[in-house]
Amino acid sequence: MTKPILMAVHEHPRELATIQRELLGRYGADYQVIAEASATAALERLEALRGTADARVVVLLAAHAMTGMTGIEYLQRAHALHPRAQRVLLLPWGNRSAIKPILKAISRGQVDRYATQPSRPPDERFHHLVTELLRDWQEQQHAQPAVVTVVGERWSPRSHEVRDLLQRSGVSFDFHNADSHEGRGCWNASLAPGVPSRCSSASTGRC
Repeated sequence: MTKPILMAVHEHPRELATIQRELLGRYGADYQVIAEASATAALERLEALRGTADARVVVLLAAHAMTGMTGIEYLQRAHALHPRAQRVLLLPWGNRSAIKPILKAISRGQVDRYATQPSRPPDERFHHLVTELLRDWQEQQHAQPAVVTVVGERWSPRSHEVRDLLQRSGVSFDFHNADSHEGRGCWNASLAPGVPSRCSSASTGRC
């Protein structure tokens, strides 16, 4: 079985080399690191990987500003090819003007996280995020079948409270955004009379 894949995309060679060095130095023993200099080349590689039976793309990192397509647009297209991969937008140091549109993209489910590009090695702030994503991925690989499905708003306090309670109690669960296809389907099924359901609503408090 091939190693799980971490892929980074950045058009500037120096920044791309820094990202690649950080990823290889910390994760190269257990993960395959792929660095691409354009979004187009990265999408072509992802398309090829989709045809590989044991390819597992775990994390996708992309510069926010790129020519041809933005980082958000690239990550949306990459998500269609590898929907289980976590999507991270990379910002240069000091660029706070992009944070508001990125937060909007996260709320719309277009991006999962954002981070500042790694600079001086080792960049522990950068590695903290990557390690957290890899830990979540490993937990999903060994997760037990979900006992409960939670439907709610991803960033709402009530949603966080319900998921945190289930996690601390050791109860396996799935989570769907309330406005997603899966979330609406689960919620409608829970309202059907006489039909048992394992769905709970994080907005109304039904458990």
